[in-house]
Parts: sequence; C-alpha cells; structure tokens
Amino acid sequence: MKRVGNNDITSKQFCYILIGTMLGIGALRLPSALAATSGQDAWISAALGGIYPLLLCFLGMYFILHFPDKNILELSREYLGNFIGTILNMAFGAGFLLQVTTVTQGLTNLFVVSIMNFMAAYKLLSAILFTGAYAAYRDLRILGRINELVYILTIVLSGILIFGFKGGDYRNLLPVLGRGFADIFKGTMESLSSYMGIEILFLIYPCVTERKKAIPAAFKAVFVMILIYVWFTFISIYFIGTDLLPRYIWPVPVVAKAVQIPVISNFRFLFLVLWSIIVFKTIANSFYGTALIFQDVYRKVPKKIIYLLIFLAALVISYQYKDEVFRRAFLKQATPPTLIFNISYILLIITITYLKRGKGNENKGKQPC
Repeated sequence: MKRVGNNDITSKQFCYILIGTMLGIGALRLPSALAATSGQDAWISAALGGIYPLLLCFLGMYFILHFPDKNILELSREYLGNFIGTILNMAFGAGFLLQVTTVTQGLTNLFVVSIMNFMAAYKLLSAILFTGAYAAYRDLRILGRINELVYILTIVLSGILIFGFKGGDYRNLLPVLGRGFADIFKGTMESLSSYMGIEILFLIYPCVTERKKAIPAAFKAVFVMILIYVWFTFISIYFIGTDLLPRYIWPVPVVAKAVQIPVISNFRFLFLVLWSIIVFKTIANSFYGTALIFQDVYRKVPKKIIYLLIFLAALVISYQYKDEVFRRAFLKQATPPTLIFNISYILLIITITYLKRGKGNENKGKQPC
C-alpha cells in the first residue's frame, strides 16, 4: 500500500466512482427505450448491454497488472509519441465531454418538466453544470467520498421500487424470449449508451491505494450496474406493461408512485429530487475525467483556467441539444462511433505496449496521481 495523497482513493471508492459515472439520467428512461424495441424481453437486453463494460474491465486488467503507476494517457504519449498520443487522448476526452453535456441537458429537461418548471431552462442548465464542475474541481479523494455517500442513496432508491410489485402484473413479462433474438439484439445496442462512463477506469486506476483490490472492485461495479439496469427495466415492465411503457419519457419515477408513505403525498416527486443528486454526481465524475485529460494535454495552463474553459464549452454544447427528443436522437447517433473509438484506442495501446514490453520500462514514469 502506498502513502495516501490528495488524489488517492480506496478500492471501494474506485468501485463507487465507476458506478457513479455510469449511472445517471439514462437509468430513468432506459426501460421505455428498450421496451420499444425488445418488448417484454427488454430486461434481457439491459443485461446483455453489460458486455461492453465487462469487456473494458478485462482490458483494464492488463493496464492495472502491467502498468499500475501509469494511466492510459501517459502510456499513449510514451508509446505513440507526443503528437499522435495527444490527439488520441483528446479524442478519448471528447467521450467524457459528450457525457457531461448530454447528462446535464437531460437533467435540465427533467427539472423543467417535473421539478422546477417555474425556472428558465438556461438558468437551470448553468446552475446544474456549475455544481458538477465545482464538485469535480475538488480533488479525487473528495469525489470518492461523494460517490461513496451517493451510492447508499442509489441502493435505497433502487430498492424502494420493490413496492411496484403491489400494482403490476406478472403477465406483462410473458412470454420470455417472445420477441426473438433480433429484437433483443436491437435493444442491447440501445442499452450501450447507459453503460458509458466505465472508461474513467483507465484514468484513475493508478490512484487506488489497494492495488490488489482494484480489479475485483471494477468487476463489482459492472455487476452492480447490470443488476440495477435489469431491475429498473424488469419492474417497469411489470408495473406499467410494454404497451404503455414506450409512451413515458421517464418511466422509472412512475413506478415510484406505488410507494405510499402517510406523511408524503407525492413520493414520485421526492424520488425525482433525490435521483437528481445521483445525476449531479454523474456530471461531476464525467467533468473530472474531461478535465484530467485536458490538464494532461495543456500542462502549463492553470487548473482553474482548464475548468473554466471546459465549463464554457460544455455550456455552449449543452444549449445545442434543444429538447429531450433531440438530445436522445443525438446521443443515439453519437454512441456507436464513441464506443468503437474507445475500444479501438484501448486495444491499440495494449497492442503497442505488449510488443514493446521487453524493454523493461513498464513501471517507470511519473504517477498520474
């Protein structure tokens, strides 16, 4: 175990950050998106979508075992040269910026429709993005603690949906495999965007103090995410049914209506407010990933300037999404090339480093934490 610094995190916090970066606004709409293509088998599509983060965890094992003190940014520059390595690193950072902007706009739309419709959208968007940027600006150790606390809230809100069994119908889930493998595959492709964020693994794994526990923590994060998405989709189908489910923009809070607490007249509203805290954390994690990459590129630029420029860029980009329909359509088009690039980029670094590993420079270099 190494000495704990400002950017060092425990293996548990590493796990919670991975979960926190994947889990956000997309979880609330996932059941309706999958039901539109996979019907009653949508929960199977949600599970199969976990193949993507599982693949990245297996690839991440290589980096953690062979380059425990270097993240992928440093390896890219070292083995591909500063010019090509920096270009690829910035392209990798674009994926995190995509998540920052789409999640921020998604949460803004949710606030406007369901929580704070009295406030102008641009003010909400600016406030949401600023909150995420401020949380990201703190060191990774603080971000790890935030994710640790929010994880508890995630489990509570996910578990409380069990009340949906009171008002649903098991026949909504039948017949299993009735939609066929073609539709299940389409749903699987649809679910992949909800697993974006696992890529932060390749940036922060050197910061884990308990090195031997980093790999199990990563796999635990993925399995937790698969369980949450399968559960959300399963209970939404059970409670709402596949005929009505695609008509809801945010179906998961509808299930929360089944929760009846005497002192709370509208638990759905409370659920949305509490879930927004989870989404704020997702924005902060993704913002941190974006800033970490651009800090690596522009090392002489002060941290405050980097964060300010990313904030302004994210603000401008987020405004361009216009509404929820456009945001989802854009994300659907942007997800496939983003995921393909991520996998190709990671495989390229693995291939190059594997071929040159004989030179004995695996663990040399400045640790990114």
